[in-house]
Amino acid sequence: MPTYISGNAKYIVSINNDITEIIENRKIVEKQKNELEAIVENSSDGIILFNKDGDYIMFNKAARENFVYNIKELKNATAALEQALHTDMEGNLISIENFPSQRVIRGEKFSGYRIFIKNEKNTFYYEMSGTPIFDSSGNLTSGIIVFSDISERLKREENLLIKIQYNLVNRIIDNLEFGLTR
Repeated sequence: MPTYISGNAKYIVSINNDITEIIENRKIVEKQKNELEAIVENSSDGIILFNKDGDYIMFNKAARENFVYNIKELKNATAALEQALHTDMEGNLISIENFPSQRVIRGEKFSGYRIFIKNEKNTFYYEMSGTPIFDSSGNLTSGIIVFSDISERLKREENLLIKIQYNLVNRIIDNLEFGLTR
């Protein structure tokens, strides 16, 4: 702020802030944000982000392409339950309270949870992990579900098991002491 004596400036006071570091930090944060978004978007596993109310916020590319649901109509877990039949691997129906996103909203963290989903067109087996996200005060802010389609892997494992059982039965028959006609 200039100080005037008889119309001429005698002193000028100036306050300056060097914001170079702030700008550089913003550039670093923006670069890291873009890198993280690229990693999430291009992950081979499906990734779903939802808020504390269970409303879906984001689906990565794998989730959009490989999920059994019509994502355009999918707002929350209740809508997902209306679009398809959901059971655990033993065939028990999964209730809304035990749906993976609801478990995360309750603050539960899990991994390796296998689920069977069937709609009028397809049948899928997914393996899921869920993680709640809390703010610095410990309040739930959102949650993440990561899933993989394990349908093909389960088919291969089942075929391998059938082959092993077949070979075992044949060895038992071959080693029987009395005659048996095939």
